[in-house]
Amino acid sequence: MCVRMPTMETISLIGVGGAGCITLGHLAGTLPSTYRLIGIDTDLQALACSQGLQALPIGQNLSSKVFCKWPPELSRRAALEEEKKIVEIIAGSGMVCTVASLGGGTGTGALPALIEMCKAYGILTVAVVSHPFFFEGRKRAATALDGLSEVESLADFTRWIPYDCLRAMVSPKTTVNGMYRFADEVIENCVKEIISAFCNGKTMSLT
Repeated sequence: MCVRMPTMETISLIGVGGAGCITLGHLAGTLPSTYRLIGIDTDLQALACSQGLQALPIGQNLSSKVFCKWPPELSRRAALEEEKKIVEIIAGSGMVCTVASLGGGTGTGALPALIEMCKAYGILTVAVVSHPFFFEGRKRAATALDGLSEVESLADFTRWIPYDCLRAMVSPKTTVNGMYRFADEVIENCVKEIISAFCNGKTMSLT
């Protein structure tokens, strides 16, 4: 299926979870002010550090609040709890581009809920998601694959970025922090390419 891109004034970018918000925060200063940039997270402290984003905390009314240890199902509940606020934010968007790291709780659980809300209002929805490095553990990798399957079934277009495939693109001497930063840059460039297609009124294949 091919679609005509909405105008730049109708594009919203939403970071979901800590990593998604950080990546989007890096992009904030490089994008036109006409874009709406939103950060959704269960961690108030991390959200407060996301520069240039309209912050939307979720899960503050849930009792089992152990930040950084939110299971996906609880994060999904947290997003649904704030559905009214989320819908108000995405209202009028011609396209929503979401950014999240899969494998943890907030990104994996809240992102599918957000995409469902966008689709319910007929909004073209793009998901740019990452898969964890192998050293982050099998459990996180399995959770990420489950999340990816759900995201792909919901979003109009999904760009999946497996971190391990990026290791061959950096020096063997690159530190762990250096690899994460490089991964961020790859995601940022991917988002910019998608936005560029929308801004230039091009068509994009969603198959």
